[in-house]
Amino acid sequence: MEKGYSIVTHNGLGVALKTKHLMCESEDKSSDFQNTCKKPGWTCDVMGVTMGHCVGTRPPSCLLLLLLKLLATVSQGLPGTGPLGFHFTHSIYNATVYENSAARTYVNSQNRMGITLIDLSWDIKYRIVSGDEEGFFKAEEVIIADFCFLRIRTKGGNSAILNREIQDNYLLIIKGSVRGEDLEAWTKVNIQVLDMNDLRPLFSPTTYSVTIAESTPLRTSVAQVTATDADIGSNGEFYYYFKNKVELFSVHPTSGVISLSGRLNYDEKNRYDLEILAVDRGMKLYGNNGVSSTAKLYVHIERINEHAPIIHVVTHIPFSLDKEPTYAVVTVDDLDEGANGEIESVSIVAGDPLDQFFLAKEGKWMNEYKVKERRQVDWESFSYGYNLTLQAKDKGSPQKFSELKTVHIANPRRDSIPVRFEKDVYEVSITQPLNIVKKEVYKLEVTNKEGDVKAQVTIGIEDANDHTPEFQQTVYETFVNESIPVGTNVLTVSASDKDKGENGYITYSIASLNLLPFAINQFTGVISTTEELDFESSPETYRFIVRASDWGSPYRHESEVNVTIRLKKPLMNSGIKNGNFALRITATDGENFADPMTINISVLHGKVSSKSFSCRETRVAQKLAEKLLIKAKANGKLNLEDGFLDFYSINRQGPHFDKSFPSDVAVKEDMPVGTNILKIKAYDADSGFNGKVLFTISDGNTDSCFNIDMETGQLKVLMPMDREHRDLYLLNITIYDLGKPQKSSWRLLTVNVEDANDNNPVFLQDSYSVSILESSSIGTEIIQVEARDKDLGSNGEIFLDDVNDCSPAFIPTSYSVKVLEDLPVGTVIAWLETQDPDLGLGGQVRYSLINDYNGRFEIDKASGAIRLSKELDYEKQQFYNLTVRAKDKGRPVSLSSVSFVEVEVVDVNENLHMPYFPDFAVVGSVKENSRIGTSVLQVTAHDEDSGRDGEIQYSIRDGSGLGRFSIDDESVFSTARGLHGPSENQRNSSPRSQVKKLDIKKKKKKEEEEEGEEEEEEEEEEEEEEEKKKKKKKKKKKKKKKKKKKKKKKCLEVP
Repeated sequence: MEKGYSIVTHNGLGVALKTKHLMCESEDKSSDFQNTCKKPGWTCDVMGVTMGHCVGTRPPSCLLLLLLKLLATVSQGLPGTGPLGFHFTHSIYNATVYENSAARTYVNSQNRMGITLIDLSWDIKYRIVSGDEEGFFKAEEVIIADFCFLRIRTKGGNSAILNREIQDNYLLIIKGSVRGEDLEAWTKVNIQVLDMNDLRPLFSPTTYSVTIAESTPLRTSVAQVTATDADIGSNGEFYYYFKNKVELFSVHPTSGVISLSGRLNYDEKNRYDLEILAVDRGMKLYGNNGVSSTAKLYVHIERINEHAPIIHVVTHIPFSLDKEPTYAVVTVDDLDEGANGEIESVSIVAGDPLDQFFLAKEGKWMNEYKVKERRQVDWESFSYGYNLTLQAKDKGSPQKFSELKTVHIANPRRDSIPVRFEKDVYEVSITQPLNIVKKEVYKLEVTNKEGDVKAQVTIGIEDANDHTPEFQQTVYETFVNESIPVGTNVLTVSASDKDKGENGYITYSIASLNLLPFAINQFTGVISTTEELDFESSPETYRFIVRASDWGSPYRHESEVNVTIRLKKPLMNSGIKNGNFALRITATDGENFADPMTINISVLHGKVSSKSFSCRETRVAQKLAEKLLIKAKANGKLNLEDGFLDFYSINRQGPHFDKSFPSDVAVKEDMPVGTNILKIKAYDADSGFNGKVLFTISDGNTDSCFNIDMETGQLKVLMPMDREHRDLYLLNITIYDLGKPQKSSWRLLTVNVEDANDNNPVFLQDSYSVSILESSSIGTEIIQVEARDKDLGSNGEIFLDDVNDCSPAFIPTSYSVKVLEDLPVGTVIAWLETQDPDLGLGGQVRYSLINDYNGRFEIDKASGAIRLSKELDYEKQQFYNLTVRAKDKGRPVSLSSVSFVEVEVVDVNENLHMPYFPDFAVVGSVKENSRIGTSVLQVTAHDEDSGRDGEIQYSIRDGSGLGRFSIDDESVFSTARGLHGPSENQRNSSPRSQVKKLDIKKKKKKEEEEEGEEEEEEEEEEEEEEEKKKKKKKKKKKKKKKKKKKKKKKCLEVP
C-alpha cells in the first residue's frame, strides 16, 4: 500500500515527495540519504524524490529521516539560495544608469535588490563576480531593519566613464555571502546604460553648391543638407535653420530640404551664400543653443533666356569690280547676357531657291554678318532682285528665335531703276555709284502719277575722300650749313590731294620717335631748324619721315616720304687781318627807315687784358621790338606783301565737326521740353577769336521744336513734338568762327521722331445698333466693330483690356496648422495660395498679416509663406488665430479678400528630469494605538524641472507598510489604520530590527575620491582574504566526503 506526502519549504520553495513504505539500512546512520539510494529504479531529485519502501525499519522513522535529509539537501543544493531562505528577492534585477555619470553614482531599480535577514546576526557581503571586466561598478550593502539592500554604484577614481555609444548594457553576476558562514546566494543585475545628450549633430558634407534658373517656381526644392547625431531618441533629434534671416529661401526643420520662397532676380543678385545650422532639440530644451556645425550652401542663379534676337539690316549695292561683293550687312542684338545673349547662327530661311547667297560672320562687331554670293547670281532670271528672309537664334536654354526679317537684294547690273516714292517719306535712292569728278550736281523733277504736281529736286554730290595725298617727289634731300641761325627754313615738302573741300586739305607732320632739331609747318610743309647745328657734335646726316594727312571724314588718308638733311663741313677761316672796318646799319618798320648808323671795328693782334673787355645786356632788341610795334599801330595796317605779318591775326583754319557727329538720332515724341538730345562737338585750330566756334541750326527746324546752345553745342527740345504730324526733321547744323574773314562748316542731322502711345483708339462710329432674332443660337455673330489708333507698332495695336473685377480667392478658404513649440525662428509653418483670374496687375496678389501677435509671425508678401519670427511657448499660449489679407494690384481699384489661419501650438515634452529623494532611506516612529491620520514623518523629493513639470505627486507603491500608512501631496506620512505594538513574549525576545545611524559629513570632492579609493582597496583585500578562507573550508569538506564514501550503505525494499 502506497502513501503520498507533500512538503512546502519556506518562502515559497516547494518540494513534492511521492514515496512508498521505506526501510533504510545503513551502517552509518548519519550518512547522506542521497548516497544510500543505489537501488535500480530509485531516483533522488532536488525538487522531487520518488523511491520505494526501505526494508528493515518502521515507516514513520524512515519517513522522518527522509524528510530531514531532504530539507537539508534542498536548502543547500538550490543555486541562488542558501539554507532556510538565504536568497535574493529576485533571480534577476533590471537597473538603469546614465552614461557619463560621475563617480559614486548609484544605479536605479524599480525593485528592492537584496536579501531578507532571517538571522539579524548575518554580516552579508555582496560582490560582482562577472560582467564588469572594465571595472566600472562596485557592489555595496546597506542594512535597514531586517533587509540587506544591494546597491551598485560607479567606482571612483576610474579614468574610464560609461559610454552608451560603445556599450549600452551590462549583465552583472552578483554573489551574496555571509562572513564566517558557508552561506551563498546568486543573482543577476541587468544594467541598462541610458543615453545622455552628449553628442551634437554634424553636417556631412559641410559645403553644398547648386545652380538654379532665375525663373524657378516658388516652393521648388533646390537643395538638401544632411546632418547626423549619434544619440538616440529625443537626444538624437535636431532642427535645421538659417544662421541669418533669409527671405527668398526656407529650410525644412527636420528634413533639411531648402525650398524657394521668393522671386529671384538675376539683375539684383546672381548668387546667394546661405549658412545652415543644426540645433539639438535636447540641448535647446536644456537652455543652451545646441549648435554643432555649420553647412554652407552656395546658390548660383542662372539668367533666363528672356529676350529673342533682333535683326538689323543695312543693304549695300556693291561695285561691279568687287571680287567678293557684299549685298547687305546684318547685325544681331540680344538683350540677354551670357550664353543667352550669344548668337548661335543667322540663316536664310526663304527667298533663295537656288542657294546663291550665304551669311559670312565678318566685321568688327561680334554679331555682324555679311550677305555674300555663294556662286554666280542669276540676275537675268531675277532682274528685280531677291527678297531674302533671315532668322537668327541664340545659344540660350531654351533657344529663342528672332522674328523673320525680309531683306531686298537689288540687282546691281540694272541700268535704270525708276525712282521709288514711299508714302509720306519721299526718299530718293541711287541706282549706281556716283563720281563727283564727272558731275557735281543733279537736278531731278519729281511728279505724282497723274503728273499734275511737280517738284524740282537738286542733289549736290559731296566728295567721298577716295584719294590719298601724293608728294611731288618720292625722296627729299638737302645740304645745310652748321652756322645757319635757329628758325632758318632748310627744305619744303609738298603734296596734293585730288579730293575737294576738306577732303583735299593737307597737313604735314614729322613721324619720328627721336628728337630732331627740325620742325615742319603743318600747313605749308616748310622744314626749319629749332636748334643750333654743330657739325662736330651733331650727326652729319638726319633721316626722317614726313607724313601728309588730309582732313577727310569719316576717315583720313595719309602718305609718307623720306627726307634726308646733311650738314656741310665748315670752311676754316685764316682769320681777319689787322685793320679798321666801318659798318653802316639802318632799321625799318616796313614803311619808314631810320637814319644810317656807322660802327667802327678795329681788329688787333696780341693779348688783350680780359679786364678791359666785358659784355652786358642792354635790352636793345626788346626796346626796338616795342618801338616797332608802337610805330606799326600808329601807322595803321602793316604791309602784308612785304612779309611783316602778325601770324596770330590771320584766320587760317575753319571750324570742323568732331568725328563723333552722328548722321541721325532718334527721339520720343513725348520727350519733355528742355530735354538734352545730343551734344555736338567741333573744333578750330586757330587761336583767339579765330578759333572760337559757335553753333546754330541754319535750316530744317520746322515747327521750331529744337534749339542748340550757341556756345556749347547742346541740342535740346524747345517745343513739344507730334509724330503723327511730322516724324522726321532734317536739321542743318552750322558752325562758324569769329575770325576775319569768318569761316564756317555744316552737317545735316536727321532727327527721327519715334512714336509714343499718346493717342487713344477711336471707334469708326460713335454708337452701334443691331437687331437679332430671338431664335438666334448661342455663338451667332451679331456685329463687328472696328477701332483705329494713330500710333505705330505696339502702341497702335488694340487689345481688349481686362477689368479688375475678381477678388483673390484663397485655396482653401481657411487654414489650420499644428506646430511644435520648439521650432526654430525662421521656420515656414504654412504656405498660402490664392487664385485671381484677372490679367496683368489685377492678377498679381500681395499678402499681409492683419494681426501678427506682436511680431511673432511674418508673411512673405509675394509667396504667401508664413514664418515664425519669435519663439513659441505652449505654457503661455496654445492657439493663435491669424488674419491674412490678399490684395491684388489692379488699377484704378484693387480688390482684396481675407482668410484665417489657425495655429495650434503642440506641447513638447520638457519634463527632462526624474524626481529623486536626497536620502536612500528614512526612519520614523509612531506610538501604538495612535489615531488614524497621525503624522509619522515627512519625506521630500526634488525635481530640477520648472513649472508644471517640476510638480511632484507622492504615493506608497510597495512594502510591509502598504495599507497601514498613507502619504499626501505635501509628502507627509500618516497612519491609515490602527497599529498594535508587539506582544509580551515578543518584547522579551531578542529584537527583530536594527537601525544604523549614518553620519554624513561634507568633504571636498578630491578628499572623498581619495577616501573612496582607499575604502575600495581595503574592501577588495578583505574579499580576497574571505575567498582564501572559503577555499580552505571547501578542501576540508572534500576530505570528509572521501572518508564517508568508503563506508557501505544498503537499502532493501520491504514487501
